[in-house]
Amino acid sequence: MDWRDLDDTIPPSITAVTLRLTTPPGAPASAGSAGDASPRPDRDVGARPERDSSADAVARVSGGVSVSLDYAADLFDAGTAGRMLDHLRTLAEAAAAEPFMTLSALPMLTPAEQARLIRDWSAGPEAAGEARLVHRMIEERAAKNPDTVAVVAGEAKLTYGALNIRANRLAHRLRELGAGPEKRVGVIAERTTHTVTALLAVLKAGAAYVPLDPDHPAERQQFILADAGIEVLLAHTHHQRAAQDGTTVIDVDVFDGGEDDTDPDVPVHADNLAYVIYTSGSTGTPKGVLVSHGNLAHATEARWSCGRISPGIYCLPVPFTFDGAAAGLYWTLASGGRLVLPDAMTVHDPRRLGRLINLECATHFDAVPSQYEMLLSLCPRDLRSLRDISVGGEVLPPHVVAQHATMLPSATLYNDYGPTEATVWSTFHPCPPDFAGASVPIGRPIPGARVHILDDDLNPLPQGIPGQIHIGGPGITRGYLNRPALTAEHFTPDRLHPGERLYHTGDRGRWLPDGTIEFLGRTDTQTKIRGYRIELGEIETTLHNHPAIVGAAVTTQHDAATGDPRLTAYVVSRAGAVSREELNAHLLATLPHYMLPATYVFLDQLPLTPHGKVDRQALPSPDTVLDNGPARRERRPTGPSQAVAGMGDDEVDALLNSLMKGPQE
Repeated sequence: MDWRDLDDTIPPSITAVTLRLTTPPGAPASAGSAGDASPRPDRDVGARPERDSSADAVARVSGGVSVSLDYAADLFDAGTAGRMLDHLRTLAEAAAAEPFMTLSALPMLTPAEQARLIRDWSAGPEAAGEARLVHRMIEERAAKNPDTVAVVAGEAKLTYGALNIRANRLAHRLRELGAGPEKRVGVIAERTTHTVTALLAVLKAGAAYVPLDPDHPAERQQFILADAGIEVLLAHTHHQRAAQDGTTVIDVDVFDGGEDDTDPDVPVHADNLAYVIYTSGSTGTPKGVLVSHGNLAHATEARWSCGRISPGIYCLPVPFTFDGAAAGLYWTLASGGRLVLPDAMTVHDPRRLGRLINLECATHFDAVPSQYEMLLSLCPRDLRSLRDISVGGEVLPPHVVAQHATMLPSATLYNDYGPTEATVWSTFHPCPPDFAGASVPIGRPIPGARVHILDDDLNPLPQGIPGQIHIGGPGITRGYLNRPALTAEHFTPDRLHPGERLYHTGDRGRWLPDGTIEFLGRTDTQTKIRGYRIELGEIETTLHNHPAIVGAAVTTQHDAATGDPRLTAYVVSRAGAVSREELNAHLLATLPHYMLPATYVFLDQLPLTPHGKVDRQALPSPDTVLDNGPARRERRPTGPSQAVAGMGDDEVDALLNSLMKGPQE
């Protein structure tokens, strides 16, 4: 056991660790404890361990002082106790050498630990030099294998040759309209071959694409178009209404282009912008993350460098507005594989999705853990062609790893981790089939990446101590569009690598003894629901904008029956009724469907801390507040059997579909 686990194991009245300082006879006062005029040969610091089993460890400090540690041997192993003493000795010696240094600046890690953490654990394998631009790699594939099928979407198929020609024609048209480096082009991103053509065309034109979800509220689409300064919009025929006045719209369903189908000769630098992904923002509006061509190229090359099987047939169930879509899209096409795009109905139906995977003989698949668990439970035989399965976006439960190992022993399951701001992919963990731990690690850094666990003063933390995950390396994006203050807050200089930057993820983690990282949650109120990245503050701000609401707080609760996270909104309304339906309609005017609370709880007032902030710990459990207002909470089934009892086939399918809804941003 590590000392991080004590809170869950030891009652507060029990002492598990005791330090004892021993000084030699005649040693100066500075060798003993502060203010001790006549050093004592033996002095306890704290109570002795009140355990049946105890042990001790001893460390020598300069000046002849020794420090011994008595510890509960049934709670700690000798290695943990030894590291505690090493840290104390390092701190003491540093303080003696630099008595005027602030405590937060004193080093705690031994030189050996620093070398292991910074050189061996924090840094991924060396990247394979400067990565080639992704659209250039796809051009090479088209020249080499023009008749190979590149994209499948329903009945539509597109070969590499046809994809490249169509993208070239559209890219030349975009150039005529002024598209080029640092220019942004909007794309209404449906799951079609036309959308893949449009995205590739924008990259070939040297510009950056901004994908928009056609199912998002019009107000949200309008905000993104205005915030990104979109002057040219690529859209399907039935989605052109999203365009703002003065915006040039190209209908990708009918565009045929001119005669020039050669690869555009546009000088594109790795630092130029490739695309902008909008994620939920805590201030009430989404924020755009700026991803460069170099970021994208590195993330793509890293998948080959870490030894993963190149995609043969990649089934991509996530929409192009989701940050992880770029990984599967460009890794597949740059590898010369086939990209399979399920339609929305198939994505939301696990049985249909399983049949598609089986029909297309897909080798690669990407999903959130809850979606993959559903597929394993309902149609494992349809998944037998898979060889590489990536899950991420939410915590991977250990039982899913065991289920996978039993049902698909020939496929490797990867637990991937990485925020949008680090081009989605920063660490990965191939899950061993005999895994028996309490939580599945997020693994080690990918090639070229640097991942650190730091304290609040940005000092590296030793094995076992929780801290914030920070990421550096070529995957770190440029920051946020039109948000310089937010960029400066989350992207700071890397003290360990001068001239480079670190991204502060807001995620908590710790190093495990084998050099992998355990994910421990968030430092703020950001959450993920079925892979959707959600800032609770954006929902709260939107609720506050309703004229009948005077107070709102949104939290994440876990369903008692399934364990799945769900959003709960606590609201205080003015005199008069406001219905749940009215609040949902208000939210859906600006927010995607996945940001709707599953439960509303009406309160007379929100509990506050002494500082006047909402006391989230004091909010009542939804299960203890029944029928308490006009927007009263819906009672939920208490178990899976009750959840489906009395349902018809259509209702059961609807329930499964709701669980299968994958990420939409």
